[in-house]
Amino acid sequence: ATQAKLLARAAQWLSADGRLVYATCSLEPEEGEAIAAGAGAAGLKTVKVEGEGLPPGVKPDQSGWLRILPAPGRDGFFIAQFARS
Repeated sequence: ATQAKLLARAAQWLSADGRLVYATCSLEPEEGEAIAAGAGAAGLKTVKVEGEGLPPGVKPDQSGWLRILPAPGRDGFFIAQFARS
């Protein structure tokens, strides 16, 4: 519930052409995908995570979100990027 409230509050500060990145080091789906799935209620739409600097072989899923699993030298993360709807 706290994560959802934080995302909704941050959405209020997002400029019309801005991007909001939601990232958590938790590997629990209820703190990652479940929160991202509810972002529409905060007036947000997903913007596919892309770009240079992603670890080799790491690509966004069909939703445009990114899950990085732990590996030697790196932690696990969930990352989603949003814009105003």
